[in-house]
Amino acid sequence: MPVLFLLSCKKETEKLSILGEEYFSYEIGQNRYYQCDSILYNSFDAQNPRRVVSFIIKEYVKDTFTDNEGKEVFRLERYISYDNDTSYSFFNLATIQIDKLGIQFYENNARYVRMSFPIREKRSWDGNIYNSFERQRYEYTSVNEPYSNGFMNFDETVGINQKDEQTIISEKIENYTYGKNFGLIEKNVKNIDIDGSDKDGFEIIWKLTSI
Repeated sequence: MPVLFLLSCKKETEKLSILGEEYFSYEIGQNRYYQCDSILYNSFDAQNPRRVVSFIIKEYVKDTFTDNEGKEVFRLERYISYDNDTSYSFFNLATIQIDKLGIQFYENNARYVRMSFPIREKRSWDGNIYNSFERQRYEYTSVNEPYSNGFMNFDETVGINQKDEQTIISEKIENYTYGKNFGLIEKNVKNIDIDGSDKDGFEIIWKLTSI
């Protein structure tokens, strides 16, 4: 009986680890397209206190390389279009490392642990453990749930809350959703200061439309 129990636990751990890896699916030459909205709040602009800027982000998996620990790293280029997919200009560069422990993104000169394995609902970790920022608690809020982002439907997704700080004077929220065999399918970031009915700050919303 103890042997069977240990084997069962091992299989379950392996299953969860594989499941985690399958929530990121990157291949050289692959493109991902996101419909994005940036919502800007400015209480000093009485004529336009809430302004929406829409654009498209194209993510291109350029190539891979091996780091000094012998791990494969994906190089990801992002391009932005403000004219409905007609022309793009370079936006930024990121690298992604995937291993049995999780997913690490390096972007804007900082490394973040975007996903930690094994995946379990309510499991949490420090997303800033590899950078100089203060501790930031990431937590799985949903696991293996169907989801629609308004453009595509997904049978299995994982929801991650990266920040949830809400008071009467501010809202700072970061929610990411990943689809099995798709990667990031939606992100919502909000950083707003509130003074009565006045708001200042921004919201950013990304939604995957195609691969």
